[in-house]
Amino acid sequence: DLFTWGDAFSPGPTGLSAVDTWYLFLNTNARLTATAGTDKMLNVQVVGSVRTYARTENKFSYESWLQALKRGETIVSTGPIVTLTANGEPIGSELKLTGGSKVTLKAELQAPYDLYPVDHLEIVVGGDVIASTTNDQFASQLYAEVTITPERSTWAAARAHGNTLLPYQAWTLLNTSGIPPMGHTSPIYLNIDDQPVWVPAAAAQLERGVDFAINWAKTEANYQTEAQRQEIIELFTKAKNHYQNGPRAN
Repeated sequence: DLFTWGDAFSPGPTGLSAVDTWYLFLNTNARLTATAGTDKMLNVQVVGSVRTYARTENKFSYESWLQALKRGETIVSTGPIVTLTANGEPIGSELKLTGGSKVTLKAELQAPYDLYPVDHLEIVVGGDVIASTTNDQFASQLYAEVTITPERSTWAAARAHGNTLLPYQAWTLLNTSGIPPMGHTSPIYLNIDDQPVWVPAAAAQLERGVDFAINWAKTEANYQTEAQRQEIIELFTKAKNHYQNGPRAN
């Protein structure tokens, strides 16, 4: 759930944005499809102001939409539509490559500027912005393109963002005065020599989060039985071992 409340690109209580937190999981071999939606609990939240678009096959239905989510073929948005291809392949694809292979990434933004004033269209690889187009002309269409030679398995995505707040989600109790125009694709996976995506720094950061959870489970959490507590601790410990030892150890 990448977009729901506020600016997904701004740091939250942990010091990381929602987008940066998602990138940690993508960089530790977790293929998480981007989703988003309006959490309609308050009258300041406008239904449809946050959306998940999915590329369905054949006739549109709820089931075909769910299948597209499972394939990772989604875009999340507060209005702007962002698309991406890698060597012509669409969002959600996996490119089987060998070392030294070139990958051409092409991103496109479509968003009427008077409704969704987007400032930047960016291509992200492994969490790093490697190509960016600034909207100096207040255009409703933007393009970005870059060719890379990845040295290890990674992922690529496209994203767009603006600084002007849209008139949704203004609520003083949450200290929110609106939501910006944002869009983000799910990844395209770049598989180099059949190696997993693994960034040690991301794994170490997630391991620290698991350590916090283990300590919470041991000292503060409430359970009906001690066996339930141990079950949760064992689950978190399994996650810790994953981040310590890498995907090949599981």
